[in-house]
Amino acid sequence: MRIIVARAGEFRRCASLRTFMKLITAAFLIASTGSAFAQIDFPLASVREAFNEASVVVRMNVTDTKLTGNDDGYAFGFIASGRVTQSFKGKFKPGQYLEFYVRADHGYNPAGMRGDKIAMLTSFVNRSDGPFQELPDGNSVNPYSPGLLRKVRIVWRDWHRRRHNR
Repeated sequence: MRIIVARAGEFRRCASLRTFMKLITAAFLIASTGSAFAQIDFPLASVREAFNEASVVVRMNVTDTKLTGNDDGYAFGFIASGRVTQSFKGKFKPGQYLEFYVRADHGYNPAGMRGDKIAMLTSFVNRSDGPFQELPDGNSVNPYSPGLLRKVRIVWRDWHRRRHNR
């Protein structure tokens, strides 16, 4: 049996290296699980249902959010606005300004609505001219993801073919 004797400084170096490696491993695990939870998987059937219910479907860059003061104790309303970058349904063209009403639970930060979004909007007043708001289910303004954009394009192609091949 062989006994290894280490000086005190070497032991501390090894312990700090082990601690460092544990921290690196923990950081990697947290980062990888966080990104997996951040991506929401939308089933094609739910994208198709929301697309058919909406009067406007666009990809847009939301640049501004303003509270409207509509507060019922459970939720508050705010206006989100920005430029359309891609249009799938409705009369909006890329580069046009779009403003819509959003209702969110208390505690939601309206600034979190800013950025690249895919919005499926409706209007209960005039379906083509607005004013527009999110769909009644409340899950119609979503962060951009390549998977969601791919599904919206699939639904748009089917809708477009069905509409023009009558």
